[in-house]
Amino acid sequence: MAELTIEQQRALALARVRRQRAQAAAEPTFEGGAAGAAALGAADTASFGFGDELGARLGAISEGLASYIPGQPEGRSYDEILAKMRDQDKRAEAANPGSYLGGQIAGAFALPGAAATSVPKAIAHGAAQGTVYGVGAADGDANDRLIGGATGAMMGGATGGVVGAAANALASRAASRIIPSTDEIKAIAQAGYKMAGDAGVVVKPEGVKRLGVELKEGLAEQGYLPKLQPRVAAVIEEADRLGAENLTFKSLDNLRRVAGNVAGSADKDEARIGVQLVRKIENYMENLPADDVLAGNASQAAAGFREGQENWARFKRSELVDTQAQKAARRAASTGTGGNADNAMRQNVRQILDNPRKSRGMTDEELAAAERVVMGSKLENGLRQVGRLSPTTGGLSTMMTTAGTMMNPILGVPALVGAGAKIAADRSTARNVQALSEVIRSGGKTSRDLVKAARRGEGPRGLLDAIAKSDARTGGMIPLLSVLGPLLADKVRG
Repeated sequence: MAELTIEQQRALALARVRRQRAQAAAEPTFEGGAAGAAALGAADTASFGFGDELGARLGAISEGLASYIPGQPEGRSYDEILAKMRDQDKRAEAANPGSYLGGQIAGAFALPGAAATSVPKAIAHGAAQGTVYGVGAADGDANDRLIGGATGAMMGGATGGVVGAAANALASRAASRIIPSTDEIKAIAQAGYKMAGDAGVVVKPEGVKRLGVELKEGLAEQGYLPKLQPRVAAVIEEADRLGAENLTFKSLDNLRRVAGNVAGSADKDEARIGVQLVRKIENYMENLPADDVLAGNASQAAAGFREGQENWARFKRSELVDTQAQKAARRAASTGTGGNADNAMRQNVRQILDNPRKSRGMTDEELAAAERVVMGSKLENGLRQVGRLSPTTGGLSTMMTTAGTMMNPILGVPALVGAGAKIAADRSTARNVQALSEVIRSGGKTSRDLVKAARRGEGPRGLLDAIAKSDARTGGMIPLLSVLGPLLADKVRG
């Protein structure tokens, strides 16, 4: 191999030096390794991005004080230390990007959290922390920090809102678990009736006779005519017959059932009188006088009967709502497109309100919840109107949308908006139906109402603990997400 000339050796040496410089520029060096990069990343987010400023300020003060010691060099300025620290952070992140980001995430977990007890509070908390980090993470002038703070506020508020909504959803789910199901309410009612039967009550003839007199009182004023309302006459005759002997609590309940059949009569006048008879019999059974009892536990029988009555009525109302919701779902599905799900649910609940027999016994809270299903809110009704643009509202709409989209894709945008609005409207109405069911099954409260009460410290101990833990967990996510939002946005911009 021929020896290289002086010029060739000089050219090779020059190329080697240039290559080394290029490698040094392309591969930043950081002496701290992955662990050091993670520590710097954690310090960045744990200090809301102000770690370099704080470190530089403390360093300048420390070196300034040390310079007064004889033989010590003059301390560096704040700007000099800050520049070096920021350079170190950049080299650490460039050399170990995964470790640095992992440290930032770990540092965000150390930030103070707050229970996400409401969406507005969660938004405010996230926006506040996002603003502070956005300002602290910006390395430029006041304008850069202003932009960073605004970005942090928007992203932190948005993530806080998402966390708050998630917290409410988890809390409502926990609350819904303590609300008995329709089948459970039925079982509770049957247990109450059994409790009444097990009391072994025997009623004296005098008490039953007095009840018979009360049943007859006011019948003339109510327009009672035996020949026109023969079923009412049957109740009166049965009460007179039972008043001739001692009577068990079960026999009293049978009399109530006979009167109940009258209350369900197709004849309005007969049904109206039957309702009054049922109420008088139930009032006697629920408040059974001790002097009328020949044997058995009167208070146990009355308490068990009240428990059975209350829960059986609740069971029947809940069962009715469930049935109407199932009918609405089947009717909507039978159209082929399912386009009238919202309308079907509203109409079926309206049938309950419009029928005095079906709505009888509903509480004010239940009636209000049913009205909410039928009438909807302004937002829900607005979504319902926009949803008419959805191609799923009918075959003609589907064909027109398909044809228009084929000619011009832009013409498909209204259909997409309509589809989204329709889905939102259907889900909103379904939630209203669910709320009506919860109000009936819980005795007047929705799962959201139970959550609000629990956050005030009211309600079963188990629910209080479950919601407190859920709120704490989700609330702890706010600082993490409110910092990571602007952090990732900055990395994307970079």
